[in-house]
Amino acid sequence: MSPQGGNAALRLLNFDFQEPGEAPIGKPKMVRIERSNYHSNTLTDSITQVIQFDIIGRASERAVYRSDGSLSVREEIEHALDRALCVVRVFNERGEIIRIRRIVTVEDREESVLTDAAGEVIERTTARRDSLGRIVDARAEDLAGNSDVTMRVEYSREQTDVHAVFKKGSNVPPELDFVIRHEGNRVILSYSEGREHGSPHVEVKRHSVVGSVDAEGNWTTKTLYESDLVSGEDRMVASLTRSITYYSE
Repeated sequence: MSPQGGNAALRLLNFDFQEPGEAPIGKPKMVRIERSNYHSNTLTDSITQVIQFDIIGRASERAVYRSDGSLSVREEIEHALDRALCVVRVFNERGEIIRIRRIVTVEDREESVLTDAAGEVIERTTARRDSLGRIVDARAEDLAGNSDVTMRVEYSREQTDVHAVFKKGSNVPPELDFVIRHEGNRVILSYSEGREHGSPHVEVKRHSVVGSVDAEGNWTTKTLYESDLVSGEDRMVASLTRSITYYSE
């Protein structure tokens, strides 16, 4: 069985095991983040992300630049006044629209439709969230890849139980259960007994060290580390520099 099943489930849930708290404090107008990635203490690549915000703190534009300074991708984010509709237009480096995502939120339910440059629908996603904003059930239809995934999620203090059903797609199992358990800074992803999806247990231990902050209390330099679970040694995986321009009071 392919490990793609578990990866698709994680993407659908939008789980992010990176450091939380990235949203800046205060009234940001523009945020610029320069990230350098490392492997075995050797620089592998670097990217720069620039995010523009409106006056009420919503992201309105995001651009990603390669290490040579050239534009990789740019997003324009349009918000409706009632916050029920959000339209994200994705442009390539030549300024051509390559994707448009429309997100409609009604109470606890969110619906998203992704279209290509020609206007053809290539993905539909629906999700329902709890009072904390966590996904409790979801469905994703990948029309281009001919796959259909439904998920149900249960949360407790110790772990997150996920049950996914793959209705279409020959490269994924028909059903997949896994548990995401948090132990301190460590995240353990355990697949159902008897299934083979790469490794039955995936352990990740990451932490960050803030080097400096600005007057608002937002970090301006930070280093990300990943621990070797065998030797216990920390490996630097990325260094980040962030500069924030604020709206004046």
